[in-house]
Amino acid sequence: LPDRSYESFAPGSDQALIAGMLALRRVTPLIVGLTTRGDGELRRVHPPLIAAATAAGAALFVEDADGRIRRYDDRLAVDGGRVPTLVGEVAHALGATAPPGGLQYALGAGFDDIPLWQVLAWHEAGDNEALARTFRGKTVFVGYVLPHEDLKRQPVALVRGDAGADRDV
Repeated sequence: LPDRSYESFAPGSDQALIAGMLALRRVTPLIVGLTTRGDGELRRVHPPLIAAATAAGAALFVEDADGRIRRYDDRLAVDGGRVPTLVGEVAHALGATAPPGGLQYALGAGFDDIPLWQVLAWHEAGDNEALARTFRGKTVFVGYVLPHEDLKRQPVALVRGDAGADRDV
């Protein structure tokens, strides 16, 4: 999400985004993931967007010495205290907990990466069946992956059909 208002060059864009977030929040929890800057500080998100969400949590990962992510821990504060993480907030919204520990990559069959153009095409065509078949009853993460800062080394492939288990995803 943007760190500032875009009203000056895209009038109505802030209100449209906030209205969409509030509409979504009325039917399901809406958790905003917060990323970090190079210095480890959380990136700022435009405050009205945070306010429109159900909760916000930092998308922080504990990397092993080889740079791969194999465990979860929300005790990431300087003093060893817990911080609100994206994983913890999503778990809470689902009525679960996310205790610190190793990640069980063997569970589940991975996830599908649905491009936004496809979702918009279904919406514009009025194909509510495709939208429901794809998203109903599922936890959905919406976002983008930047080629040089959002790649994390995983010990297995997480996206279905992803041949390279030992690649950046």
